[in-house]
Order: sequence, then structure tokens, then C-alpha cells
Amino acid sequence: FWNLNIYTNQRHLALAFGLSLSLLYFLLKENQKNNTKVWVYALLGLLLGLSFYFHLAVFFMTIIILISFLILFPTIRSRLLVLIFVTLIIALPQYLIYKNHSSLSVKLFNPGYLVEKPLDFTKFIIYWFNNLGLHLLLIPIGFLLAPRTAKKVLLSFLIIFFIGNLFQ
Repeated sequence: FWNLNIYTNQRHLALAFGLSLSLLYFLLKENQKNNTKVWVYALLGLLLGLSFYFHLAVFFMTIIILISFLILFPTIRSRLLVLIFVTLIIALPQYLIYKNHSSLSVKLFNPGYLVEKPLDFTKFIIYWFNNLGLHLLLIPIGFLLAPRTAKKVLLSFLIIFFIGNLFQ
């Protein structure tokens, strides 16, 4: 599941991850300083909104993390609202075009859709242990030992894990 084959078939994925993580890193650094002008957030929202077609999954993951940052980091909340608002204004027309031209029909709510069926807790744990190995144990330990800001960031990414295991 987690191998380099993903990057050979989706060469734009690494760049999309890099852009998303750079944006999130900037926001975390800004949380410490909180002195960047609002127009910078509007510009970042414009760039993020234009990345809708660049890699759709990374775009949605970034939006989910931004919404969780909105809740978890109150010092930059007003500026994050600007960023998210501009992003959604730019991405909405692209989404409408995509929706009108897409013929995909998938079962949206599909808990553990990659896990062997019938789904149960043991199969779920085995599936994720096969994918993550010892990280399945080390990530919770790291969470307990991490500083407060790192815990907030990990919670933001954990939301994506839950969404990815509930929806197809």
C-alpha cells in the first residue's frame, strides 16, 4: 500500500504533498508570530484554490486540515477564515465543472472499504498493521510524548485517517 509505486504512477503527488505541507508549515510558524498581513492569506487561498485540479485528494486533505486548524489554533483563526473563504470561492466553480463532467459513481459511505469484508476490529487492526508496521504502536506513543502544538497537528491529520476509513 505505502510504496514508491504510488509516486511513479502519480508524479504530481509529491509536488502536491510538498505544496500542502509547505502551506501548513507556514501556518504553524505564523501561529507563533501572528504578524503576517491578511492579503498574504488571501494570496495563499488563491493559490490553494487554483490547485483544485492539480491533485484533488491532496486539495481536500488540505482543506480538512485547515478547518481543523481553524478550531485548534485560535490565534490565527480570523486569517484562516480569509484563506479558506478565498480558497472555496476559487475552487467552487472548478468543482461544479468537475461534478458536471464526472461520471464516477461510488458508494460514498463505506467503512473500511479496503479492509477484508466482513469488517471487524481484528481485520481492521491487521490491515493497518500490515500497512504501518510498528508505527501503529509508535504513533500513539509519540502522541503522548509530543508537545502540545505537535498534538494539535497530529489530531488534524488523524481526522483524515478517520475520514479515509469511513468514506470511499
